[in-house]
Amino acid sequence: ASAELATWTLMLGDRAAAAEIARKAADLAKPALSVQVTLAGFLSQSPASAAEWQARAKALAPDPAQSALGNVALADALLLAKEFPSALPVLQTMYNNGNPTADEGLAVLLAWADVKSGHIPEAEGLLRSSPPLSDAGLTWSTPLYFPRIFYLRAVVAEKQGKADEARENWRIFHALSGTDGLMWGEE
Repeated sequence: ASAELATWTLMLGDRAAAAEIARKAADLAKPALSVQVTLAGFLSQSPASAAEWQARAKALAPDPAQSALGNVALADALLLAKEFPSALPVLQTMYNNGNPTADEGLAVLLAWADVKSGHIPEAEGLLRSSPPLSDAGLTWSTPLYFPRIFYLRAVVAEKQGKADEARENWRIFHALSGTDGLMWGEE
């Protein structure tokens, strides 16, 4: 729960509080939750450039057997750092090589990078369906893509001139997030 709270806190724009919660989560972590706690701690580090995040991800997962963890950490960190062009190839590779239907929220994260990189048609295809929640319900990664999916759908619809669809997605996003999007790293 602490790892999830750290991620939600980070999404709401309080990196320092997220880092403190992640540290507490690490102190309480059970081995089965170590990946979530590790990722929460990684993502709540101080802001950095794309190159620095890449170096941090390599240090986090130096063994090739850990590449999946390193890729997830790097992709998420680059998105949160608004380094969308750098995040795009990492996410695209993960999407192409993984199981997008089993990788909760991956399509939305790729669509986020696509939208912010100006690839609207690609994003539209990724946003057609909503990702299923895991069997366990909300996870540490849920705040990375939910309710962001509605924000992204609204932006895509606006860019395509679909005013009614955009308005409905904005309504849903505002109702679920309680914000105008700025606290979610959006502008």
